[in-house]
Amino acid sequence: MDDDVWALSDEDNVEYDRAIAQKEWDRMHENHGNEGYKEGIVEGKEVRMQNGFDQGFVEGLAAGKALGRLRGIVR
Repeated sequence: MDDDVWALSDEDNVEYDRAIAQKEWDRMHENHGNEGYKEGIVEGKEVRMQNGFDQGFVEGLAAGKALGRLRGIVR
């Protein structure tokens, strides 16, 4: 008989390993979920920023052309 009070049975080892594996899985799942959320936020901002730039460019071009015509007429 083994007198080591700290020794775990095989069943206890399996349960311990499962508990550790579950904790690691939960942590990885949370970390990847958080990273995916952050990447989605950044990508969404980039798309909106590009759309805003594109719209502002078109509006600025039209305003610049109109002001250029007026300036040409006045001179």
